[in-house]
Order: sequence, then C-alpha cells, then structure tokens
Amino acid sequence: MKFPLTSLAVAFSVLAAGGADARDPIIPLESPAWFVQAEGGYVYGELAGATSHGGESQLVLDETITRNWSAGGLATLRIARGFGARLAVERGGRSETTTGFESDGDDLTGGAELFWRDPTRGQVGAGYAFTTSTADTSLGSVTERSHRAPLHASLYMPDFDGNTVDWNVRFEYSWIDVESATGSVDQWAYEVVGSSRWYIDRWASFEGGVRFEQRINFLPSDQVEGVFELEFLIPGGARHYGTFSLLGSVGRRELQDLGARFGMASQLTWQVGFGATVHFPGVVSLVELHRAYR
Repeated sequence: MKFPLTSLAVAFSVLAAGGADARDPIIPLESPAWFVQAEGGYVYGELAGATSHGGESQLVLDETITRNWSAGGLATLRIARGFGARLAVERGGRSETTTGFESDGDDLTGGAELFWRDPTRGQVGAGYAFTTSTADTSLGSVTERSHRAPLHASLYMPDFDGNTVDWNVRFEYSWIDVESATGSVDQWAYEVVGSSRWYIDRWASFEGGVRFEQRINFLPSDQVEGVFELEFLIPGGARHYGTFSLLGSVGRRELQDLGARFGMASQLTWQVGFGATVHFPGVVSLVELHRAYR
C-alpha cells in the first residue's frame, strides 16, 4: 500500500518469473510465468478545524474537501538471484473545495526501482520518481514538479505469535519546484512510513501504521497520521482472482510561519477510500500476492 493513502492506482504489472527463490509452505514452489494486476479506487478526505496557537483566530482556509483518483501501469521483471526491476507510470486527478476557493488538478508520475526479494524472508528496494502536478485555481494556474528518492524494506515473518506478519518501513526524500503567477519557489520534503500487515487467513489481511511528512521552506508543515487498510481476497477461479480493500487515515497537520497574525495553525485531517483489483492468473492467498508479486 502506498502511504499517503492519498491516492489509489489502476495498475497493470507483468511479472516474468520462474521458480521461487526459496521454498516455504506459505509461498507456492512455482511462480506464474506472467502476472497482470488491474486495480482501481477512489479516496475522499477532509482537512478541517484550523486555529492559531495562542489565539482564537480562524484561518481563511479552515476546511478543505479533497477527492483523488489515479490510473497507471507497473512492469516488474526478475533479473537473477532475487534481484529485479520495476518501471511505473501513473496518471491521477484530484479536486479540492474550500469556502470560496476551488482547485482541480492533474498529476503525471513516472518512476523506476531496483529491488532484491526473497518471498520467505523479505524485500529491500530503492528508486527514483518524477511527478508533474498542475492545478487550476481561482488565483491562477500552479505547476509543481517533484523529484523523489524512495527507499523501502519489508521483513516477512511466517509465524509471529501464531500469525503471519509483514513488517514494512519506507523513507522518501523529495525536492520540489512550485511555479505560479507570482514566481517560482523551491521546497524540500521527506516522508517516513512504518506499518505491519497481519494475515488473518488466506482471504483477509489488515495493515496498520504511522506516516510522518515534513515540508521545508515556503509555508513549512508537519503532518502525522495513522493509516490502515483492510483487504479481502475474492476467488475467481484458476485464471483470475480479485481483491477488495477499504483504507483510510486520520491525523493532524501543523502549519508554521503563517505570519504575525496566525503564527502556527493545527488542522485535523482524515480520509477514507476503497479499491478493487483483479489478478491474472489467480493467486492462492494474500500472502502469495504481497510476498511474491507486489
């Protein structure tokens, strides 16, 4: 799952694979020679309740309603000895509504990643991604270009106190250029996500964790939130399976250096969403799906 849980992707991934690198009763001894994943979803969220620290003043933008969707493709190729590469492209859309202010935007993302994975032990990977975001607002057009360097690692535990559990951590550093009618501004940001996925049985899993993001320069902000995803495997036969997931987050965002009038503001954030996925050919469990292919 990609935290922020701020967008869901419609993804197509092709997996060129032979036998699994290690034998384990959880993972099939032979992987499919090819694997395609089609996924789609929708996210709705709000950012509300902003007040200045040390006063009762309300920010002009005290409530924002957001809606996000995205669609894209992902190709995963095995190289040798557990090493592999991924290439991804994604197109997204979003809309934001605030009292007296509206914004509609589009996002286009491309990225590449190298990883090493043993389906019985874990996975580590590093990559690069570039995103161009455009937004049309009542104040004019805004373009944001970001370069991101993500690092991620997962530890697979076949038996943890009677349960199958994946422990995941992700770090991402971004440098961003924002262009508007008033000029160009540089920003920097980093994001840290830690989560664990518990496999209830072969048909269901629950992932919960914490996400922290900090933006530096030009309206600095900190955001911390709890995130979750409940996913179900839907059997469809030998040729295909599907999954359905419910996801969301709740947290708080701190806006700094807003001027002498406001100083710092605190805002409550929350979002909920859903997704549906079809996999070709089918998988026998969510453990196989996450550990052998995603």
